[in-house]
Amino acid sequence: MKRLLCLLLLGSVLLFPVSAQAKKRLTIADGSYDAASLSLKKFRQENPEIRLSFDTAPDIHGWMIRQLLERSPAFDVYRLSSKTNLPARLVQRGFAGEIAVSQRQRDVIDLFYPAIQKPLLYDGRLHFVPTSIRFPYLFTVNKRLLEEVGLTMDDLPESLTELFAFIARWDEEYADQYPELTPFYAHGFGYIGVNNLVGLVLDVYRDSQVFTSGTLCYDTDIFRSLMLAVQAYTTPASQRAKGDVIFETPQEDECLLYCRRVNTDSLFERSESAPLSPLSLAEGYQRFQAFELELAFVNPFSRNKEDAEKLLSYYLDEPDPVLLCALSKELARPVEDEHFEGSRSQWLAAIADAEARLERADETEKAALNDTLQTMQSYLEHQETFRYRVSEAAIADYQERIAPYLTPRGNTPFDSHLINDNIKTQVSRFLDGAASIEELIRELDQTVDILSKEDS
Repeated sequence: MKRLLCLLLLGSVLLFPVSAQAKKRLTIADGSYDAASLSLKKFRQENPEIRLSFDTAPDIHGWMIRQLLERSPAFDVYRLSSKTNLPARLVQRGFAGEIAVSQRQRDVIDLFYPAIQKPLLYDGRLHFVPTSIRFPYLFTVNKRLLEEVGLTMDDLPESLTELFAFIARWDEEYADQYPELTPFYAHGFGYIGVNNLVGLVLDVYRDSQVFTSGTLCYDTDIFRSLMLAVQAYTTPASQRAKGDVIFETPQEDECLLYCRRVNTDSLFERSESAPLSPLSLAEGYQRFQAFELELAFVNPFSRNKEDAEKLLSYYLDEPDPVLLCALSKELARPVEDEHFEGSRSQWLAAIADAEARLERADETEKAALNDTLQTMQSYLEHQETFRYRVSEAAIADYQERIAPYLTPRGNTPFDSHLINDNIKTQVSRFLDGAASIEELIRELDQTVDILSKEDS
C-alpha cells in the first residue's frame, strides 16, 4: 500500500510539476532612461522577487491623464515633469497621494534647496519623489581660452542683449587673431532648420516672462530687439538650399562661451568649460536658472501599491549621488567614477609587465622600453585627475554660480504642442522677411490668448 501511495505521489509530480513562484512585477511609465540608476539597481538587488519593466508613450502627460481618469491599473508608477502645472492638479484631484516617509527620509528632504522642494511638497506633505534634474539651458565659459585671448570674467556678458554685443565685439576685435575660436554657440536648440540661437532666445524669453510676471506676452521692446538681433544671424530661406547648415557646429572646447541642455548625467561632465552664472534677459531683469525635475508617484489604482511605494522609498534612501549634488548643498559630496579603479588596475598591471620586460631586455631594447614605461607612468599620474565624476571643485563652482539662482521652470500655455506648431510657422515667416516684427508679435500673442482661455 505504501509503495502504491509513493507511485501515485511521484506520478502527480511528473504530471503536474510545481511551478516556480512567479515574480511580481512593477511597471513604470516613461522611466527607461534611468533604468540603470543607483536607486533601481539597489532595489533589484534587495527585491529579486519583483521584476521592473518600463514603457513609454508619445505624449506622456496626456496619455497619463487618460489612464488616471479611466482608473487604469496598468501602470504602477507614473513619471512626469515638474515644468507643467500637472503636479499640483494631480494632488488636488487625489491622483497623487501623500507618500509616507521615515524621519530619516524627511530629514534628507528638509535639506533640499527650497526651490527643489516646491514641486515635491504640498501643505508640507510629500507627494512626489525626484528621480533626475534637467536644465533647459546652462551657460558655460572656457576659462583656458578666456585667459589665452586676454579677457577676464568681468568682460563676459551678463544678459542676452549683452551677449549679442559681445559677439559683435569679438567679430570686430578678435576674429582675425583667433580664427579657430567661436565666441558663442548654443547647442540643442535647433529651430525649424534655421539655427540654435532662435530656439535659445525664445526659451529664455518665455521663461523670463513667466518668472517675472507669471504670464507670457510678446508685445515688449525687449522681445522686439532680441528677435531683430536673431534675424541678423539668419540666412533667408530664399538664399539657402533645403538642409543647409546655417552655423557650423564647433567643438565645445573651441568655444569661449557655450550653452546647452543638461541633465543629471551630464551636469558635472568633465570638460575645460565651467558653469557661468546664468544670463538675464536684459538689464533690469533678474537672473535665474530654470530647472525641471523628473518626478515619480504611485498610481492610486495600482494593484501593487505596497511594492510601488517601496520602490519610491528607494529613490529617497538610495538617490543618485550626482543628483544629490544638484539638489542640496549639505548632501553634495564628491562622486568617484565607478570605472576608475578598474582602469587604474589595468594600467598598473601594464606598467608592472613593462618593468619585468625591461629587466630581461638587452641594451638595444632598453631605450625604447624606458620611453614606453615613462609614457605609461606619466599617463597614470594624469589619470588621477579623472578619479571623480563630480569633484570638489565642480561642486564649489555649481554652488557658487548656479544653486543661488535655481527657479522651478513655470507652466504657461506656451508648453502646448499647438502653440509650438504655430510659433514655428510665424517665426519662420519673420526670419525669412515674409512678416514684420509687429505681425509676428500680434500672431504670437493671439495664439497665447486663445490657448490661455482654453486652459482656464
